[in-house]
Amino acid sequence: MKKATVILGILMMIISQASAKSLQAHLAYATFYSPEEGPYIETYLSINPNSIRYEETVDGKFKGAVEITLIFKQEEKVSAFDKYVLNSPVLEDTSGIDQQFIDLQRFVLPEGKYDFTISISDQNSSQKPYIASEEVEIKFQDNSIQFSDIQMVDHYKKSEHQNILTKSGYDLIPYPSSFYPENKKDLIFYSELYNTEKLLGKDSRFLLKFYLRSANTHQPLKDYVKIRRMESKPVHTIFHKFDLSEIPSGNYNLIMEVYDEKNRLLANKGAYIQRSNPSISTQQFELTAFDKNSNFAGEYSDKEVLMEKISGLAPIADKSEVVFINGDLKSYTLEELQKFLYYFWAERNKLEPEQAWKNYEKNLVTVNSEFKTMVKEGYETDRGRVFLQYGAPNAIARSYNEPKAYPFEVWQYYETENHRDSKFVFYSRDMVNNDFELLHSNVPGEVKNRKWQFIIFERGIKDGTVDDVNAIDAWGSKLEYYENPY
Repeated sequence: MKKATVILGILMMIISQASAKSLQAHLAYATFYSPEEGPYIETYLSINPNSIRYEETVDGKFKGAVEITLIFKQEEKVSAFDKYVLNSPVLEDTSGIDQQFIDLQRFVLPEGKYDFTISISDQNSSQKPYIASEEVEIKFQDNSIQFSDIQMVDHYKKSEHQNILTKSGYDLIPYPSSFYPENKKDLIFYSELYNTEKLLGKDSRFLLKFYLRSANTHQPLKDYVKIRRMESKPVHTIFHKFDLSEIPSGNYNLIMEVYDEKNRLLANKGAYIQRSNPSISTQQFELTAFDKNSNFAGEYSDKEVLMEKISGLAPIADKSEVVFINGDLKSYTLEELQKFLYYFWAERNKLEPEQAWKNYEKNLVTVNSEFKTMVKEGYETDRGRVFLQYGAPNAIARSYNEPKAYPFEVWQYYETENHRDSKFVFYSRDMVNNDFELLHSNVPGEVKNRKWQFIIFERGIKDGTVDDVNAIDAWGSKLEYYENPY
Protein backbone atom coordinates (compact mmCIF):
# COMPACT_ATOMS: atom_id res chain seq x y z
CA MET A 1 0.00 0.00 0.00
CA LYS A 2 0.99 3.60 -0.40
CA LYS A 3 2.91 5.61 2.15
CA ALA A 4 1.47 5.88 5.63
CA THR A 5 1.32 9.67 5.34
CA VAL A 6 -0.92 9.37 2.29
CA ILE A 7 -3.14 6.65 3.70
CA LEU A 8 -3.57 8.26 7.09
CA GLY A 9 -4.26 11.62 5.50
CA ILE A 10 -7.29 10.17 3.70
CA LEU A 11 -8.45 8.19 6.71
CA MET A 12 -8.44 11.14 9.04
CA MET A 13 -10.41 13.28 6.59
CA ILE A 14 -13.11 10.61 6.46
CA ILE A 15 -13.27 9.72 10.11
CA SER A 16 -12.84 13.16 11.64
CA GLN A 17 -16.32 14.17 10.53
CA ALA A 18 -17.92 11.16 12.17
CA SER A 19 -19.92 11.20 15.35
CA ALA A 20 -20.73 8.23 17.56
CA LYS A 21 -23.01 6.60 14.96
CA SER A 22 -21.38 7.99 11.81
CA LEU A 23 -19.66 6.15 9.06
CA GLN A 24 -16.12 4.96 9.83
CA ALA A 25 -13.89 3.67 7.05
CA HIS A 26 -10.30 2.82 6.23
CA LEU A 27 -8.94 3.42 2.74
CA ALA A 28 -5.68 2.38 1.08
CA TYR A 29 -4.44 1.83 -2.45
CA ALA A 30 -1.60 0.09 -4.27
CA THR A 31 -0.22 0.22 -7.81
CA PHE A 32 0.81 -2.84 -9.87
CA TYR A 33 1.88 -3.63 -13.41
CA SER A 34 0.35 -6.25 -15.70
CA PRO A 35 2.31 -7.38 -18.79
CA GLU A 36 -1.03 -7.74 -20.60
CA GLU A 37 -2.84 -4.57 -19.46
CA GLY A 38 -0.10 -2.26 -18.26
CA PRO A 39 -0.15 -0.32 -14.98
CA TYR A 40 -3.18 -0.37 -12.72
CA ILE A 41 -4.23 0.83 -9.29
CA GLU A 42 -6.27 -1.05 -6.70
CA THR A 43 -8.30 0.68 -4.00
CA TYR A 44 -9.06 -1.08 -0.71
CA LEU A 45 -11.89 0.08 1.51
CA SER A 46 -13.05 -1.38 4.81
CA ILE A 47 -16.26 -0.23 6.52
CA ASN A 48 -16.82 -0.56 10.24
CA PRO A 49 -20.16 -2.47 10.29
CA ASN A 50 -21.10 -0.93 13.62
CA SER A 51 -20.83 2.61 12.21
CA ILE A 52 -23.57 2.36 9.58
CA ARG A 53 -27.37 2.30 9.89
CA TYR A 54 -29.41 -0.75 8.96
CA GLU A 55 -32.91 -0.88 7.52
CA GLU A 56 -35.24 -3.72 8.38
CA THR A 57 -36.25 -5.86 5.41
CA VAL A 58 -39.72 -7.24 4.75
CA ASP A 59 -38.79 -10.56 6.31
CA GLY A 60 -37.61 -8.98 9.58
CA LYS A 61 -33.88 -9.05 8.88
CA PHE A 62 -31.47 -6.12 8.49
CA LYS A 63 -29.42 -4.70 5.65
CA GLY A 64 -27.08 -1.74 5.27
CA ALA A 65 -25.82 0.04 2.16
CA VAL A 66 -22.97 2.48 1.47
CA GLU A 67 -22.69 4.50 -1.71
CA ILE A 68 -19.13 4.98 -2.97
CA THR A 69 -17.79 7.21 -5.75
CA LEU A 70 -14.17 6.96 -6.94
CA ILE A 71 -12.74 9.51 -9.39
CA PHE A 72 -9.27 9.83 -10.96
CA LYS A 73 -8.58 13.14 -12.74
CA GLN A 74 -5.74 14.76 -14.66
CA GLU A 75 -6.08 18.53 -15.03
CA GLU A 76 -9.83 18.35 -14.46
CA LYS A 77 -10.22 15.64 -17.08
CA VAL A 78 -11.75 12.45 -15.68
CA SER A 79 -9.48 9.49 -16.44
CA ALA A 80 -11.43 6.87 -14.49
CA PHE A 81 -14.71 6.88 -12.60
CA ASP A 82 -16.92 4.44 -10.73
CA LYS A 83 -20.03 4.87 -8.61
CA TYR A 84 -21.61 1.91 -6.88
CA VAL A 85 -23.39 0.70 -3.75
CA LEU A 86 -21.69 -1.62 -1.30
CA ASN A 87 -24.39 -3.70 0.36
CA SER A 88 -23.92 -5.40 3.69
CA PRO A 89 -24.84 -9.06 4.17
CA VAL A 90 -28.39 -9.66 5.30
CA LEU A 91 -28.20 -9.90 9.09
CA GLU A 92 -30.35 -11.50 11.71
CA ASP A 93 -29.04 -9.14 14.40
CA THR A 94 -27.07 -5.86 14.16
CA SER A 95 -25.53 -5.91 17.63
CA GLY A 96 -21.82 -6.60 17.99
CA ILE A 97 -20.90 -7.25 14.34
CA ASP A 98 -17.18 -7.97 14.25
CA GLN A 99 -16.54 -8.58 10.54
CA GLN A 100 -15.47 -5.53 8.49
CA PHE A 101 -17.15 -4.90 5.14
CA ILE A 102 -14.41 -5.02 2.51
CA ASP A 103 -14.39 -3.55 -0.98
CA LEU A 104 -11.71 -3.77 -3.69
CA GLN A 105 -11.75 -1.92 -7.02
CA ARG A 106 -9.24 -1.97 -9.87
CA PHE A 107 -8.52 0.73 -12.47
CA VAL A 108 -6.20 0.37 -15.47
CA LEU A 109 -4.55 3.76 -15.93
CA PRO A 110 -1.55 5.09 -17.90
CA GLU A 111 1.48 6.26 -15.96
CA GLY A 112 1.20 9.73 -14.51
CA LYS A 113 -0.06 11.79 -11.59
CA TYR A 114 -3.75 11.84 -10.73
CA ASP A 115 -6.05 13.63 -8.35
CA PHE A 116 -7.86 10.80 -6.59
CA THR A 117 -11.17 11.60 -4.88
CA ILE A 118 -13.42 9.31 -2.85
CA SER A 119 -16.97 10.14 -1.81
CA ILE A 120 -18.68 7.82 0.65
CA SER A 121 -22.13 8.01 2.22
CA ASP A 122 -24.46 5.87 4.30
CA GLN A 123 -27.63 5.42 2.23
CA ASN A 124 -29.69 4.93 5.36
CA SER A 125 -28.46 8.15 6.96
CA SER A 126 -29.25 11.81 6.26
CA GLN A 127 -25.66 12.87 6.84
CA LYS A 128 -23.78 14.43 3.95
CA PRO A 129 -21.23 12.32 2.03
CA TYR A 130 -17.69 12.27 3.33
CA ILE A 131 -15.23 13.40 0.65
CA ALA A 132 -11.43 13.12 0.61
CA SER A 133 -8.83 13.79 -2.09
CA GLU A 134 -5.20 12.87 -2.55
CA GLU A 135 -2.63 13.05 -5.35
CA VAL A 136 -1.44 9.59 -6.46
CA GLU A 137 1.30 8.67 -8.91
CA ILE A 138 1.51 5.60 -11.11
CA LYS A 139 5.06 5.05 -12.30
CA PHE A 140 6.72 1.92 -13.69
CA GLN A 141 9.99 2.13 -15.63
CA ASP A 142 11.23 -0.43 -18.14
CA ASN A 143 14.87 0.41 -17.43
CA SER A 144 14.89 -0.39 -13.70
CA ILE A 145 14.11 -3.26 -11.38
CA GLN A 146 11.04 -2.20 -9.46
CA PHE A 147 8.61 -3.35 -6.79
CA SER A 148 4.89 -2.82 -6.93
CA ASP A 149 3.33 -1.24 -3.88
CA ILE A 150 2.75 -3.49 -0.87
CA GLN A 151 -0.78 -4.81 -0.36
CA MET A 152 -1.58 -5.64 3.24
CA VAL A 153 -3.79 -8.72 3.56
CA ASP A 154 -6.33 -9.51 6.28
CA HIS A 155 -6.63 -13.19 5.40
CA TYR A 156 -6.49 -15.42 2.34
CA LYS A 157 -7.76 -18.69 0.95
CA LYS A 158 -7.10 -20.92 -2.02
CA SER A 159 -8.94 -19.51 -5.02
CA GLU A 160 -11.70 -21.69 -6.46
CA HIS A 161 -12.08 -19.49 -9.54
CA GLN A 162 -10.38 -16.34 -10.84
CA ASN A 163 -11.89 -13.11 -9.48
CA ILE A 164 -10.84 -9.59 -8.58
CA LEU A 165 -9.40 -10.79 -5.25
CA THR A 166 -7.21 -13.45 -6.86
CA LYS A 167 -3.43 -13.17 -6.98
CA SER A 168 -1.03 -16.12 -7.41
CA GLY A 169 -3.83 -18.65 -6.95
CA TYR A 170 -5.17 -17.18 -3.70
CA ASP A 171 -8.04 -14.86 -2.87
CA LEU A 172 -6.43 -12.04 -0.87
CA ILE A 173 -8.80 -10.14 1.42
CA PRO A 174 -7.32 -6.62 1.85
CA TYR A 175 -6.37 -5.09 5.18
CA PRO A 176 -6.54 -1.32 4.46
CA SER A 177 -4.88 -0.11 7.65
CA SER A 178 -1.39 0.32 9.03
CA PHE A 179 -2.57 -0.27 12.60
CA TYR A 180 -2.26 -3.77 14.08
CA PRO A 181 -4.03 -4.16 17.46
CA GLU A 182 -3.23 -6.88 19.96
CA ASN A 183 -5.85 -9.27 18.56
CA LYS A 184 -4.32 -9.00 15.07
CA LYS A 185 -1.71 -11.74 15.26
CA ASP A 186 -0.40 -11.85 11.68
CA LEU A 187 1.09 -9.36 9.26
CA ILE A 188 0.34 -10.72 5.79
CA PHE A 189 1.53 -8.89 2.71
CA TYR A 190 1.72 -9.24 -1.06
CA SER A 191 3.91 -7.48 -3.60
CA GLU A 192 5.38 -7.99 -7.06
CA LEU A 193 8.85 -7.48 -8.51
CA TYR A 194 9.40 -6.53 -12.14
CA ASN A 195 12.15 -6.51 -14.80
CA THR A 196 14.76 -8.81 -13.23
CA GLU A 197 14.97 -10.98 -16.35
CA LYS A 198 15.09 -8.01 -18.69
CA LEU A 199 17.87 -6.20 -16.84
CA LEU A 200 19.87 -9.02 -15.23
CA GLY A 201 19.50 -11.60 -17.99
CA LYS A 202 17.69 -14.91 -18.16
CA ASP A 203 18.31 -17.29 -15.22
CA SER A 204 20.47 -14.70 -13.43
CA ARG A 205 20.70 -15.00 -9.65
CA PHE A 206 19.85 -12.27 -7.21
CA LEU A 207 18.97 -11.86 -3.56
CA LEU A 208 15.55 -10.89 -2.20
CA LYS A 209 15.49 -9.71 1.40
CA PHE A 210 12.46 -8.61 3.39
CA TYR A 211 12.27 -7.83 7.07
CA LEU A 212 10.66 -5.86 9.88
CA ARG A 213 12.67 -3.17 11.58
CA SER A 214 12.15 -0.59 14.29
CA ALA A 215 11.03 2.71 12.76
CA ASN A 216 13.06 4.54 15.41
CA THR A 217 16.40 2.68 15.40
CA HIS A 218 16.17 1.04 11.93
CA GLN A 219 17.43 -2.15 13.55
CA PRO A 220 16.00 -5.42 12.14
CA LEU A 221 13.85 -7.45 14.51
CA LYS A 222 15.05 -10.81 15.70
CA ASP A 223 13.54 -13.68 13.68
CA TYR A 224 11.90 -11.24 11.26
CA VAL A 225 14.53 -11.23 8.51
CA LYS A 226 13.95 -13.43 5.47
CA ILE A 227 16.42 -13.92 2.61
CA ARG A 228 15.65 -15.76 -0.60
CA ARG A 229 17.96 -16.58 -3.48
CA MET A 230 16.03 -16.03 -6.68
CA GLU A 231 16.40 -16.51 -10.41
CA SER A 232 15.31 -13.77 -12.78
CA LYS A 233 11.98 -13.84 -14.60
CA PRO A 234 9.54 -11.21 -15.90
CA VAL A 235 7.43 -10.99 -12.72
CA HIS A 236 8.08 -12.30 -9.22
CA THR A 237 5.41 -12.46 -6.52
CA ILE A 238 6.23 -11.91 -2.85
CA PHE A 239 3.62 -13.33 -0.49
CA HIS A 240 4.53 -13.79 3.16
CA LYS A 241 3.19 -13.84 6.70
CA PHE A 242 4.96 -12.56 9.83
CA ASP A 243 3.70 -13.60 13.27
CA LEU A 244 3.25 -10.39 15.33
CA SER A 245 2.21 -12.04 18.59
CA GLU A 246 5.61 -11.47 20.25
CA ILE A 247 6.24 -7.97 18.90
CA PRO A 248 5.68 -5.22 21.48
CA SER A 249 3.83 -1.97 20.92
CA GLY A 250 5.69 0.45 18.69
CA ASN A 251 6.28 1.79 15.20
CA TYR A 252 7.89 -0.47 12.60
CA ASN A 253 8.78 -0.62 8.92
CA LEU A 254 8.29 -3.52 6.56
CA ILE A 255 11.25 -3.38 4.14
CA MET A 256 11.86 -5.25 0.89
CA GLU A 257 15.23 -5.11 -0.92
CA VAL A 258 16.83 -6.65 -4.01
CA TYR A 259 20.61 -7.16 -4.37
CA ASP A 260 22.59 -8.44 -7.34
CA GLU A 261 25.45 -10.95 -7.16
CA LYS A 262 27.90 -8.09 -6.53
CA ASN A 263 25.89 -7.08 -3.45
CA ARG A 264 24.58 -3.88 -5.04
CA LEU A 265 21.16 -2.63 -3.99
CA LEU A 266 18.91 -2.66 -7.05
CA ALA A 267 15.48 -1.84 -5.63
CA ASN A 268 13.66 -1.37 -2.36
CA LYS A 269 10.19 -0.69 -1.03
CA GLY A 270 8.85 0.02 2.45
CA ALA A 271 5.63 0.31 4.43
CA TYR A 272 4.83 1.73 7.86
CA ILE A 273 3.34 -0.47 10.59
CA GLN A 274 1.97 0.57 13.99
CA ARG A 275 1.63 -2.21 16.55
CA SER A 276 -0.33 -2.22 19.81
CA ASN A 277 0.59 -5.19 22.00
CA PRO A 278 0.63 -4.15 25.68
CA SER A 279 1.05 -7.73 26.91
CA ILE A 280 4.61 -7.88 25.55
CA SER A 281 7.37 -5.91 27.26
CA THR A 282 9.82 -4.04 25.04
CA GLN A 283 12.66 -5.09 27.33
CA GLN A 284 11.92 -8.74 26.52
CA PHE A 285 12.32 -8.14 22.81
CA GLU A 286 15.70 -8.23 21.07
CA LEU A 287 16.18 -6.02 18.02
CA THR A 288 18.90 -8.03 16.30
CA ALA A 289 18.27 -11.04 14.12
CA PHE A 290 20.98 -13.62 14.87
CA ASP A 291 21.10 -17.36 15.20
CA LYS A 292 24.57 -18.55 16.16
CA ASN A 293 23.68 -22.11 15.20
CA SER A 294 22.94 -21.25 11.58
CA ASN A 295 25.86 -19.07 10.48
CA PHE A 296 29.64 -19.17 10.32
CA ALA A 297 30.23 -16.81 13.26
CA GLY A 298 28.66 -19.34 15.61
CA GLU A 299 31.48 -21.77 14.81
CA TYR A 300 33.90 -19.72 16.92
CA SER A 301 33.47 -20.96 20.48
CA ASP A 302 36.86 -19.76 21.81
CA LYS A 303 36.47 -16.14 22.85
CA GLU A 304 40.20 -15.35 22.65
CA VAL A 305 40.40 -16.65 19.08
CA LEU A 306 37.30 -14.70 18.09
CA MET A 307 38.66 -11.50 19.60
CA GLU A 308 41.81 -11.85 17.51
CA LYS A 309 39.75 -12.44 14.37
CA ILE A 310 37.71 -9.30 15.06
CA SER A 311 40.84 -7.24 15.74
CA GLY A 312 42.06 -8.24 12.29
CA LEU A 313 39.06 -6.47 10.71
CA ALA A 314 40.33 -3.01 11.71
CA PRO A 315 42.08 -2.28 8.36
CA ILE A 316 38.77 -2.35 6.46
CA ALA A 317 36.34 -1.26 9.18
CA ASP A 318 34.41 2.02 9.17
CA LYS A 319 34.72 4.55 11.99
CA SER A 320 31.93 3.17 14.16
CA GLU A 321 33.22 -0.39 13.73
CA VAL A 322 36.75 0.71 14.63
CA VAL A 323 35.42 2.13 17.90
CA PHE A 324 34.03 -1.31 18.74
CA ILE A 325 37.15 -3.17 17.59
CA ASN A 326 39.57 -0.92 19.47
CA GLY A 327 37.44 -0.95 22.60
CA ASP A 328 37.46 -3.49 25.38
CA LEU A 329 36.50 -6.64 23.49
CA LYS A 330 36.87 -8.70 26.67
CA SER A 331 33.86 -6.93 28.14
CA TYR A 332 31.56 -8.43 25.50
CA THR A 333 29.99 -11.85 25.66
CA LEU A 334 30.90 -14.56 23.18
CA GLU A 335 27.51 -14.20 21.47
CA GLU A 336 27.91 -10.42 21.14
CA LEU A 337 31.26 -10.93 19.45
CA GLN A 338 29.77 -13.58 17.17
CA LYS A 339 27.03 -11.14 16.22
CA PHE A 340 29.57 -8.45 15.38
CA LEU A 341 31.58 -10.77 13.12
CA TYR A 342 28.48 -11.98 11.31
CA TYR A 343 26.91 -8.57 10.72
CA PHE A 344 30.26 -7.06 9.73
CA TRP A 345 30.30 -9.36 6.70
CA ALA A 346 26.55 -9.46 6.09
CA GLU A 347 26.67 -5.69 5.58
CA ARG A 348 29.42 -6.10 2.97
CA ASN A 349 28.11 -9.13 1.15
CA LYS A 350 24.50 -10.08 1.78
CA LEU A 351 24.63 -12.90 -0.77
CA GLU A 352 27.71 -14.69 0.55
CA PRO A 353 28.87 -13.23 3.90
CA GLU A 354 30.69 -16.41 4.90
CA GLN A 355 32.63 -16.58 1.64
CA ALA A 356 33.58 -12.91 1.95
CA TRP A 357 34.94 -13.62 5.43
CA LYS A 358 36.85 -16.71 4.26
CA ASN A 359 38.49 -14.73 1.46
CA TYR A 360 39.53 -12.01 3.88
CA GLU A 361 40.69 -14.52 6.47
CA LYS A 362 43.01 -16.07 3.88
CA ASN A 363 44.63 -12.66 3.33
CA LEU A 364 44.77 -12.16 7.08
CA VAL A 365 46.82 -15.35 7.43
CA THR A 366 49.13 -14.11 4.68
CA VAL A 367 49.84 -10.70 6.22
CA ASN A 368 50.35 -12.14 9.70
CA SER A 369 52.88 -14.55 8.24
CA GLU A 370 54.78 -12.08 6.06
CA PHE A 371 54.57 -8.76 7.92
CA LYS A 372 54.46 -9.67 11.61
CA THR A 373 57.05 -7.96 13.82
CA MET A 374 58.21 -8.57 17.37
CA VAL A 375 55.57 -6.16 18.69
CA LYS A 376 52.86 -6.06 16.02
CA GLU A 377 50.60 -8.51 14.25
CA GLY A 378 50.83 -8.35 10.49
CA TYR A 379 47.46 -6.59 10.11
CA GLU A 380 48.68 -3.81 12.43
CA THR A 381 51.54 -2.85 10.08
CA ASP A 382 51.23 -0.49 7.12
CA ARG A 383 51.99 -3.19 4.59
CA GLY A 384 49.46 -5.48 6.23
CA ARG A 385 46.79 -2.77 6.19
CA VAL A 386 47.33 -1.96 2.51
CA PHE A 387 47.34 -5.66 1.58
CA LEU A 388 44.06 -6.25 3.42
CA GLN A 389 42.41 -3.10 2.09
CA TYR A 390 43.47 -3.34 -1.56
CA GLY A 391 44.44 -6.99 -1.94
CA ALA A 392 47.71 -8.47 -3.15
CA PRO A 393 49.69 -6.03 -5.34
CA ASN A 394 50.29 -6.85 -9.00
CA ALA A 395 53.99 -6.13 -8.64
CA ILE A 396 56.49 -5.50 -5.81
CA ALA A 397 59.98 -4.01 -6.21
CA ARG A 398 62.26 -4.54 -3.19
CA SER A 399 65.52 -2.75 -2.40
CA TYR A 400 67.04 -3.75 0.95
CA ASN A 401 70.80 -3.27 0.40
CA GLU A 402 71.13 -0.12 -1.66
CA PRO A 403 74.12 2.04 -0.61
CA LYS A 404 73.18 5.13 1.39
CA ALA A 405 69.44 4.28 1.31
CA TYR A 406 67.01 2.86 3.81
CA PRO A 407 65.41 -0.47 2.82
CA PHE A 408 62.28 0.23 0.77
CA GLU A 409 59.57 -1.44 -1.27
CA VAL A 410 57.41 -0.14 -4.11
CA TRP A 411 54.01 -1.81 -4.54
CA GLN A 412 52.03 -1.38 -7.74
CA TYR A 413 48.35 -2.09 -8.39
CA TYR A 414 47.08 -1.90 -11.94
CA GLU A 415 43.85 -0.54 -10.53
CA THR A 416 42.36 0.25 -7.14
CA GLU A 417 38.92 1.67 -6.51
CA ASN A 418 38.56 4.86 -8.60
CA HIS A 419 42.30 4.93 -9.41
CA ARG A 420 44.65 3.32 -11.91
CA ASP A 421 48.38 2.58 -11.74
CA SER A 422 48.36 2.89 -7.95
CA LYS A 423 51.73 3.02 -6.14
CA PHE A 424 52.71 2.59 -2.49
CA VAL A 425 56.23 3.26 -1.16
CA PHE A 426 57.22 1.63 2.14
CA TYR A 427 60.54 2.03 3.95
CA SER A 428 62.20 1.01 7.20
CA ARG A 429 64.58 3.12 9.26
CA ASP A 430 65.44 0.07 11.32
CA MET A 431 67.63 -2.20 9.24
CA VAL A 432 66.61 -5.20 11.35
CA ASN A 433 62.92 -4.61 11.95
CA ASN A 434 60.32 -6.03 9.57
CA ASP A 435 58.04 -3.03 10.13
CA PHE A 436 58.02 -0.97 6.93
CA GLU A 437 56.27 2.41 7.16
CA LEU A 438 54.10 3.77 4.36
CA LEU A 439 55.97 6.83 3.15
CA HIS A 440 54.15 7.84 0.00
CA SER A 441 51.30 6.86 -2.31
CA ASN A 442 49.57 8.33 -5.34
CA VAL A 443 46.20 6.90 -4.28
CA PRO A 444 43.62 9.50 -3.16
CA GLY A 445 43.13 9.40 0.61
CA GLU A 446 46.53 7.82 1.30
CA VAL A 447 49.62 9.57 2.68
CA LYS A 448 51.51 11.73 0.18
CA ASN A 449 55.05 13.00 0.70
CA ARG A 450 56.76 14.99 -2.04
CA LYS A 451 60.11 14.46 -0.27
CA TRP A 452 59.83 10.66 -0.23
CA GLN A 453 62.92 10.10 -2.42
CA PHE A 454 64.96 12.48 -0.31
CA ILE A 455 63.87 10.72 2.91
CA ILE A 456 64.81 7.27 1.62
CA PHE A 457 68.36 8.51 0.91
CA GLU A 458 68.61 10.56 4.10
CA ARG A 459 71.20 8.15 5.46
CA GLY A 460 73.69 9.26 2.84
CA ILE A 461 72.95 12.96 2.90
CA LYS A 462 74.98 15.21 5.17
CA ASP A 463 73.42 18.50 4.16
CA GLY A 464 69.91 19.15 2.97
CA THR A 465 67.14 21.73 3.06
CA VAL A 466 63.38 21.63 3.31
CA ASP A 467 63.24 22.34 -0.40
CA ASP A 468 65.07 19.15 -1.31
CA VAL A 469 62.68 16.81 -3.03
CA ASN A 470 64.69 14.43 -5.17
CA ALA A 471 67.28 12.04 -3.87
CA ILE A 472 70.97 12.43 -4.66
CA ASP A 473 72.21 10.63 -7.73
CA ALA A 474 73.55 7.71 -5.71
CA TRP A 475 75.48 4.88 -7.25
CA GLY A 476 73.30 1.84 -7.83
CA SER A 477 70.06 3.69 -6.99
CA LYS A 478 66.86 1.70 -7.59
CA LEU A 479 64.38 4.54 -7.27
CA GLU A 480 63.41 3.94 -10.87
CA TYR A 481 61.38 1.07 -9.43
CA TYR A 482 58.68 3.63 -8.66
CA GLU A 483 58.11 4.21 -12.38
CA ASN A 484 58.66 0.58 -13.36
CA PRO A 485 58.48 -1.81 -10.37
CA TYR A 486 59.29 -4.99 -12.31
